[in-house]
Amino acid sequence: MFDDFQVASILVATIRNAPVLLFAAFAGVFAERSGVIDLALEGKMLAAAFASAAVTFTTQNPYIGVLAGIFAATLISLLQAYVAITQKGNQLGVRPHPLHPLAGQAQPFRPAPARRR
Repeated sequence: MFDDFQVASILVATIRNAPVLLFAAFAGVFAERSGVIDLALEGKMLAAAFASAAVTFTTQNPYIGVLAGIFAATLISLLQAYVAITQKGNQLGVRPHPLHPLAGQAQPFRPAPARRR
């Protein structure tokens, strides 16, 4: 039954993929320590990976691909910072999308009420 179950290959895959998640976890810790809640770390990683792969495939130059990934993640971070700081947006972004099937009754989107000081 467990003939195809390769413990060594699972261990190698874990060691190969763990540093990426550890870097994201460390970035989350630094963000939390500075007072910013950043739940978009995985999204930034996905956007950077997609941009890197697309640009590397297009240009056949991995160095330009890495720069494109850095640029994509930085652009998303700047957009998130602009919305959260300048526009006083919610850092968590917990409002469900009105058309999401798990959101319950579909309602028109209303921005979160402004906090009083």
